[in-house]
Amino acid sequence: MKEIAKGFIGAGIICSCIFVSLLSSAFLSLREGSGNIWWTHKGMMLSLGEVKNDFEIYIKGTPLSKLAEKEMLFLEAGAEGKCKVVPTDIKARVNNWDKRRISILKSAVFAAFGAGAGLVLLAAGLFLKFKK
Repeated sequence: MKEIAKGFIGAGIICSCIFVSLLSSAFLSLREGSGNIWWTHKGMMLSLGEVKNDFEIYIKGTPLSKLAEKEMLFLEAGAEGKCKVVPTDIKARVNNWDKRRISILKSAVFAAFGAGAGLVLLAAGLFLKFKK
């Protein structure tokens, strides 16, 4: 019985150390992580159609995409006068920090489960070792 207790204690210590460090790393990333580095790259900006599930922009109650489709938007071009804005002229950059946070939280749940299992193994091993 003492040999089984040693195995449980060893496995509990190893699992706890590994998974608690993973959990700590995940929480540190969430707490100290910069949300400013997760923007879509300027060279890969998205069209309004590609980001319509993330946000919409309205001008006086009308969606920007509809105004651009109807060619009702104009851009002041200095000496050249005004030019029409078409939907392909409008691009967006999206901050993907919220998706990254969700990914980190998913890994944190796995790490918490592993840390809990390690602590249970450790407790079971200690119980078996000191049981009369």
